[in-house]
Amino acid sequence: MTATRDPDRLIQAYLEEGPAVMTDRVLDAIRDDIEATDQRAGFGFGPWRNLPMLRPILMTAAVVAAIAAGLVAYSTLSPNISTQPTPQPTPLPTVADFPVDGSLEAGTTYTVSRFSEPMTFTVPALLTETDILGDSGDAHTFRVDLWEYGIATFHDDVLVVDDICNPTTTIPLPASPDEVEAWLNRSTGALMTSQTATVVDGRVARIFNVRLTPDCVRDSDSPVSGAAFWFQAGERHRIYAIPTADDTILGVTWGTDFQGRGEQSLDIANAAFNLLVRSMAFDQ
Repeated sequence: MTATRDPDRLIQAYLEEGPAVMTDRVLDAIRDDIEATDQRAGFGFGPWRNLPMLRPILMTAAVVAAIAAGLVAYSTLSPNISTQPTPQPTPLPTVADFPVDGSLEAGTTYTVSRFSEPMTFTVPALLTETDILGDSGDAHTFRVDLWEYGIATFHDDVLVVDDICNPTTTIPLPASPDEVEAWLNRSTGALMTSQTATVVDGRVARIFNVRLTPDCVRDSDSPVSGAAFWFQAGERHRIYAIPTADDTILGVTWGTDFQGRGEQSLDIANAAFNLLVRSMAFDQ
């Protein structure tokens, strides 16, 4: 077994044992020092008092010097070891171009460069068990299809119907979330069941849930020409009014077949689309 080289243990052993014997040469030097000191000492402090006190003082000084030297050597030789964990870099999300009529991967960020408002969004990993499709038909509309759960369409700089219940003409897409709310409220046959707000790329977006009553139009064909979309009686939709630097993008969720059927799955789809909308980021 090799002797310990732990500085703390070596110092502790030195303090416990100490030097057992002082050499004659050291004692003679001490006596000489005492005799020289006695010539300068005041009354009452003869050499017979200094000798017993001097030995422990010298021994203590030697111990202190040894400890100091040991600490200096230890600090010099010991490696500088940090107990802090090394920070690991945060993995960057996968970025891809939004495909036309292609499948999307959950957790992937897509760049929608063809859209009239260039942007990115991340497909939520909430529904990884279903097929997710993307369709960018033109520069003003793109679609994300969760297949069996529902669909979301996003529109910018398009024409919409003037009344979502019983349209008579087309109007430009409202330019702000407040104008979107006023547009929906003008449709007297549609019920706004709730509304909330969320933050998208540092701006406050509005979310409206609407249901079309039996009094609304039932035609499967567009009742007016030129509208980007229209609704029918019995449908319910979630509508996102998403502000950008200069206008508003409109997002709409649908049942699985656009024909007023499949709305029973919209609660599941809407939870995923909420995450998708909040992930949006715009060039400006």
